[in-house]
Amino acid sequence: MCHFSMRNFTATITLTNDAETVKEGLEKAKETLKILGLKGEVKPAVSARTLSQNSALHLFFIQLAQELNEHGLDMRHLIRQEVELQWTPYSIKEYLWRPLQKALTGKYSTTKLDRSQEINLIYNNLNRIIIERSKGEITFPPFPSLETLIDQESNNY
Repeated sequence: MCHFSMRNFTATITLTNDAETVKEGLEKAKETLKILGLKGEVKPAVSARTLSQNSALHLFFIQLAQELNEHGLDMRHLIRQEVELQWTPYSIKEYLWRPLQKALTGKYSTTKLDRSQEINLIYNNLNRIIIERSKGEITFPPFPSLETLIDQESNNY
């Protein structure tokens, strides 16, 4: 006579559906699990940013550094009075983006950011702060995307 013992296993299953809201998507996912005869916890997936979004983020750092430098707003205008340094993509990331990122999301690394929600949250807050501190002198670069790059190229012709 054979005896089998039942063991519990944990697995992550990603379900995709065409829901209008997160709530509706979670309901549909629960229903799908029920139909499949599975039991488990259902929660929304948070997707990390893509390689394209990483490239766009760093391109944005370059563009904002150029804009601030062109308007003569060195680091002392936005951060500390005693520091007279031009902006670089690195300083944009470390002195503007990352402190906001940590304050708004609790995350240190840009690799841990949600694809759009967290990046948009930080971008929008940084936009507001730059406009306020520059008294509207800075034209905040739009966040790089395929659409903005195509628009820029078509404006050059």
